[in-house]
Formats: sequence, C-alpha cells, structure tokens
Amino acid sequence: MLVSLILGMGLTACRPQPKEMAAEQSQSLYSVRVIGLENGYGYEVLKEGKVLIRQTEAPALAGVVLIEDSARARELGNRVCDKLDQGQWPPSLSAEEVRAILTR
Repeated sequence: MLVSLILGMGLTACRPQPKEMAAEQSQSLYSVRVIGLENGYGYEVLKEGKVLIRQTEAPALAGVVLIEDSARARELGNRVCDKLDQGQWPPSLSAEEVRAILTR
C-alpha cells in the first residue's frame, strides 16, 4: 500500500457514487488498485481489501499485451468490478471489450 501511495496510484472504489445516490444503492464490495510495473501498468481487483484478481497484462488478447497507461489499467479493472457487481463469475472481459478500452 505504501508503494502505491508513493507512486500516486492509490486505491479507488469500482464505482464511485454521488452522496445522494449512496443511500439508495449499496456500495461495491470491490475496488481497483493500479499497479506500476517495469514496462507498463496492471491492476488488482480487491474484495473487502483482499486481492481477488491480479492482472499484469491486458486480458483476453493473444500473446503478452502490456497496458501502457494507468488510466486504461484502471478502466479495465473497473469493467471487471462491474461484472462482479452484476454477479458474473468469472468476470471475463472479451477481446473486443479490451481492445475498445486500449485504443481510446
């Protein structure tokens, strides 16, 4: 956690909610932490503070495809959280979903 704070990446909830909506909807049990790697970024999906998924490269694509910036890593992690919040297990991303995020 100290390393994440030093790198300025921190931990964020999957779906930040406006205060007025928080009472109506339950908060996600999941959060995303972006991790800095030697050649790019990855992400961890945490459930109640414990690492559930650690992804060090872009999922669903053939070969090793690195995630080049922290914003895209966070977006991929948030998409996984969305699937978990909807009860999908495993929370797999399709190649099309990943490509759409990586090419924005």
